[in-house]
Amino acid sequence: MPLPNLTPSWAATGMRNTRTRLLLVGIAAVLVLLWSTFYLFNWRKPPPWKWPPPYPNYYPHTPYRPQKPIPKYPRSNVPWLDTLSLTREVNISAMLASQPGKWDMFLDPIPELLYAPPPRTHRCEDNAEFGPMLFVGVFTIAAEHKQRAVIRALQTLQSPPSEQVVMKFILGRSPDASLQSMAETEAEMYGDIVFLDIQENMNEGKTYVYWKWVSKLPVGQQPRFALKADSDTFLILPNVLHSLAPVPCSLPVYWGTSWGSCIETCYPLYCRGLSYGMSWPLISWLGQADLPQWATEGMEDARTGAWFGNLPQGEESLMLVDLYTHAGDWDGTTITYDTDIVALHAMKNPQLYARVAAAMLQVWETAGREWRWPPEGTEWND
Repeated sequence: MPLPNLTPSWAATGMRNTRTRLLLVGIAAVLVLLWSTFYLFNWRKPPPWKWPPPYPNYYPHTPYRPQKPIPKYPRSNVPWLDTLSLTREVNISAMLASQPGKWDMFLDPIPELLYAPPPRTHRCEDNAEFGPMLFVGVFTIAAEHKQRAVIRALQTLQSPPSEQVVMKFILGRSPDASLQSMAETEAEMYGDIVFLDIQENMNEGKTYVYWKWVSKLPVGQQPRFALKADSDTFLILPNVLHSLAPVPCSLPVYWGTSWGSCIETCYPLYCRGLSYGMSWPLISWLGQADLPQWATEGMEDARTGAWFGNLPQGEESLMLVDLYTHAGDWDGTTITYDTDIVALHAMKNPQLYARVAAAMLQVWETAGREWRWPPEGTEWND
C-alpha cells in the first residue's frame, strides 16, 4: 500500500512557485548579460544591415575632372579629403521625368525660373578681385544671442587669408519687440548681423529672401560661393574651402550632403538644411527671379532642391559636391570624428556646441594639422 502524502498542499505549491521564480530570475540574468555584451561592443555602430550606409541611386559615378589646378598641399601624414570623388554632374529635371509620380513634394513648375536667363549668363571669376571665396550665412533667431557668441568665438579660420571667408548671422524680424531691440544693439556692437525684410520663420520664405539678398551684394563683395548654415551647425572651414577649391565658380555648383535627406519619397535630390550652398551663377539666377510666395514655402532644404529642378531647358545640369557621410549630426552613428569631417550638426545649446567644436579642434591638433586654409606652404594663387 503506497505511503500517504503528508506534505501539506500549500507547501507543495510554494515550492513550485519558488522554483518558477528562480527559473525566471536565471533567464532574466542571462538576457541582461547578453544585452550588456551586445551594447559594449556595438553601442557606436548601427545594425549590420545599415553599415556601410547604402549609396543613393546616382552612385557609382564618374568623378569630376577639375577644370582648374588643384592646390598642391605640402606633404603631410594626414591626407586631405578626396572631394573630387564626391563631385559629379546631376540633372534633377531628368530625375523627375524618369519616375513620374514617385515623389510627393514641389512638383509644380516655376515659370519665373524656367524662363529666366540661365546661370551660365551670370559671370564668376576665381580671383579675389571678383569677391570673397566664401560667404556663410548662419540662420538664427533673435533669442539665440548666447549661441551667436559661441559661434563668433569658435567658427573662425586662422589667417592668412581671412578675407576669403565672410560670415554673417541672418535674422528675420522678431515678433518680440524686446528681443528685436536687443538683436539690433548686438548688430551695432559686432557688425555681423543681417536683418532680412521678412517676419522670422523657417519654412515660409526666409531662405529665398536670404539668397535674393546675397544676389544683390555690390560688385567686389559678391561671393564666388555662399552657404546657408543652421545655428546648430559647426563648419570645419578648412575642409569647406578645400571641397570647393577644385571647382570653378563659373559652373552651377550645388554643395552640401544628401545623406539623411528624404530623397526616396519627398524629392529626388536635395542637400540637407544643416548647411548647403551654391556658386554665384546659381545665386544670381535665383535672386534675379521674383518668385511667387508659394514657390518659396515648404520644407526649405527640399524647396531649394526643387528650384534646381526648374533650371531653363537645355541648362538643367548641376555640378553637385555631395559630402555624404562627411557631414551630419554630431551623434550620428555614420559620422566619425576625423579630419575628413566637413560639418557637424544638432548642437542645440551653446555648451554642446562648444564641446563638439573643441573636440574637432583637438582632432586636428592631434593629427598635426593646422586649422587654416590653404595649409601653410601651399601653392595656391587666389
